[in-house]
Amino acid sequence: MSAKWMCNICKTDRIYDKRPQDGYCKIHPHELVVPVEMPEPPLGKALVPYPIPKEVTDPTQVEGLGVLVCDVSYSMDTAVFPDERKDLTRLQLVVGAVQSALMAMRTLSVNDKAYVAIIAFGKGAKVITDRHGRPFIRSVKSIINEFGLEPALQKASKQGWQWVYKGAKKEQLDQQDKWITEAFEFDHYIHDQFIKVREDFSANGTNITEALSLARKLTDNAIAGNLRDWGITEPVSLKRSIISGDKPQFTVPNVRVMIYSDGEHNQGLLENAFEKMQPQSVLLTSFIGDEEASDDTRKGADQMRSIANICPIHQQPGYYLINTLERRSLLREVFHMSTATSGFCRECALKSGVVAH
Repeated sequence: MSAKWMCNICKTDRIYDKRPQDGYCKIHPHELVVPVEMPEPPLGKALVPYPIPKEVTDPTQVEGLGVLVCDVSYSMDTAVFPDERKDLTRLQLVVGAVQSALMAMRTLSVNDKAYVAIIAFGKGAKVITDRHGRPFIRSVKSIINEFGLEPALQKASKQGWQWVYKGAKKEQLDQQDKWITEAFEFDHYIHDQFIKVREDFSANGTNITEALSLARKLTDNAIAGNLRDWGITEPVSLKRSIISGDKPQFTVPNVRVMIYSDGEHNQGLLENAFEKMQPQSVLLTSFIGDEEASDDTRKGADQMRSIANICPIHQQPGYYLINTLERRSLLREVFHMSTATSGFCRECALKSGVVAH
C-alpha cells in the first residue's frame, strides 16, 4: 500500500501520485483531493516506446510568445485567503493557475509554435531555467511532453499498457489524455524553481521596474525575430493580428506579457517599460490578495491596475483582481490568454480574443 491522492468526484478513475500544488483535482478545479491508501500496481512488460519518437519533438518556428512575470517575494509564501482556505499559499495558487492554463492548451493545434517564457522577480529579476540550465523559454507542446507525456509513458509502461501513436481509437486517446493529465506536474517544477531562484536575488522586496525591464527586452528581441541570446535557435516569426477597434486598424505582434504581484513596488521609482510601446502595450496585470487589507495592499493593487494596457477594442484595462478564492479562475484565464496571445482584457477573453485577420 502507498499514499496517493484522490478526487471525490473522479474516485479511483484518477489517482495522483503527488498532491497538486494548489490541492485541487486537475479535472475538477473546484474539488480538493484527499489522501488515500492504494495498492501498488503490478509491474507489467514495458511495451511503451521510450523516449518519445522524434516526430513528436521536432522543433518548429516561434509564432507566439507569452511572457509570465512572477512575483516570488517571501510574502508569496503566506496564505492567500486564510478565511477561506488556510493551507493554500499565494505561490501555490499561482503555479496551479499556470498548470491549468497550459493543460487547457494541450490539444491546441499550434501549441508547438506557441512559446512560454517565465521570469521570476523579488528585489531582482531573471528568467528561470529548465532542467538543462537553459533559460525557460519553451513551446507549450514541449512542456506538455516533458512534464506530462514522458511521465505518462513511463507509468503506462510499468503497468503493461501499450501507447498508441497512430490509428488510435477515441477510447484509447481518452485514456492516454487521462494519463497525461494525471502525470502533468509542471506546478511542482516551477514552484521549486521559484524557491531556488531566490538565491540569485534577495526576495524580501518587490522590484516591478526591473521585472518589466527584463520582460520588455525579451519582448523586443522576439518582435525583432531573434531569441538566440535567450537560447532559442528555432526561427522566430511572430504572427500578427489586425486589431479592429475604435481607432484605425493596426497590427500587433503575437506576444503578451502578464505580471502579477501581491504587494507594492518598493525598490525605487516605479517605471513601466511597456508604457510607450507602439502601436499598443501588450502588458496584462494582476493583483493577488485582499486589496483592502492595508494601505500597502491598496497601493499595490492601484499600481498593478495603473500599468496595465488599455484594450484598444473594449477600452478596459487588462487588469485582473484576484481577491477571493472563487476568483482564482480569473488567474487561470489571464495566464491562458497571455500564453495564447489572444486579447488584451477580460472582455477579450469572454469574446474569444481580438479581431484577427
